[in-house]
Amino acid sequence: MDGRPARVVTEGMGAIEPALRVFRTEHAHVFAALWRRLGEFDLVEAAMADAYLAAMAAWGSAGVPQNPTSWMATVAMSATTSVLSRRGGEPTEPGSPTDELRALFATCCQPALGPGERTVAVARAVVGLMPSEIAALLGVPDPQVHQALTQIKKVLRQPGHGLAALPTEAAPRAERVQAAEAAVAALAAAPGREAAEVAAIARARLDAALAG
Repeated sequence: MDGRPARVVTEGMGAIEPALRVFRTEHAHVFAALWRRLGEFDLVEAAMADAYLAAMAAWGSAGVPQNPTSWMATVAMSATTSVLSRRGGEPTEPGSPTDELRALFATCCQPALGPGERTVAVARAVVGLMPSEIAALLGVPDPQVHQALTQIKKVLRQPGHGLAALPTEAAPRAERVQAAEAAVAALAAAPGREAAEVAAIARARLDAALAG
């Protein structure tokens, strides 16, 4: 991680407990950096799920650590140690936080995924919602979200569809940004009670990705 202090989105976030709020706010940076290092969405998703459980258990009693981003990354990476040792070789070093955020949105909102799948991908990878939380947010059955995640992972495993930078050509870049904006808008319009809070986190992360 880059060692910068955590910057937590606080406005309009009263419905989310402080520890969960911090986890969701910092999730995109950690997920993107680990995806770059490990190269597999499935592996990072499982590692971040472990980090989620650990954070909710530890932070609820001991409080949020001074550098939650580093804490989350350390826990998530420890969950992948055995996989990396079997794989061999050195993991890819991450780029700048802004570049990683751009790549995260660009990949989650690629044309190979449908609009609904992009919304689920952003909720999962950017905001860090668990599948059951995504289902509650969108007002759909849990199996529908699991089906969407299965399809997302299938697409992301295909050559040319893994984590990649935002296109530099004007038309593809504009199309990808428009898709990301649509995914954030879909989160804001969702029927779940946390829609505004979740969309605020996604909005802040997209603004940060596009600002650089």
